[in-house]
Amino acid sequence: MIRLSRVDFADMQRLVSLGTLIHGLIHNLNGPLQNLGMDMDMIGLTLESGENRVEDLQKEIRTRLGRMEEEFTRITHLIRSAASRTSPEDEETGYMNLGDFLQGEIDFLKANLYFKHHVKTDLSLEGDLPSMRELPPGTATCLRGFLQAVVEELERRKMGVFSLKAPAAESGTLIRLFAGEAPFSAPFLLALKGEIEEEEGSLSVGADQLAATHAGILLGLAGIRPEVKSDPDGTLVTLRC
Repeated sequence: MIRLSRVDFADMQRLVSLGTLIHGLIHNLNGPLQNLGMDMDMIGLTLESGENRVEDLQKEIRTRLGRMEEEFTRITHLIRSAASRTSPEDEETGYMNLGDFLQGEIDFLKANLYFKHHVKTDLSLEGDLPSMRELPPGTATCLRGFLQAVVEELERRKMGVFSLKAPAAESGTLIRLFAGEAPFSAPFLLALKGEIEEEEGSLSVGADQLAATHAGILLGLAGIRPEVKSDPDGTLVTLRC
């Protein structure tokens, strides 16, 4: 048995969590790269053919360049998101608002191919949301850990509902997340709330609760409180700061 403090465990699990997403991240990069290559090839073929009128040629090139710019932006975001997870102290999230940050995190978590292909997501992130720099230190890191824990729980239990809201008008409420199709497991929820067994300053963590334990530690360090309500249809988690 390996004994770790909460802080050491959190540092280790952050890298382990990133590693579990790398395969899916490569899969998600492959699509945009193929689209970029195809559009570049088609521009080259169109120019070589010399059959199009100048106006038609300009229109086609502008259309393809627009698509290429979108794909380039997707690739850049995925790479930056992955890089920020290796060095969370260097996060460049201060200029984002909470909604943009959460949308980016959900896009990145689609590196989990179960989440991407089998979970129906519903996001409500519009309105006058705070910038990330206005939130408590460590908020970005703990939200990342929390969302990844939820995604792993959905995959482990083969559930397919994920609804995320950031209520702009409600003071102190960061997000509300409803997920499942059934309640989350009791050990998962206990770990998420930071109720973790410790012995002489070391943690005792089940192999299937590593992500939830990590999230619970990060939430505690940031001073963010999870409030949990479960029913037969799923689990509602409200994060307050």
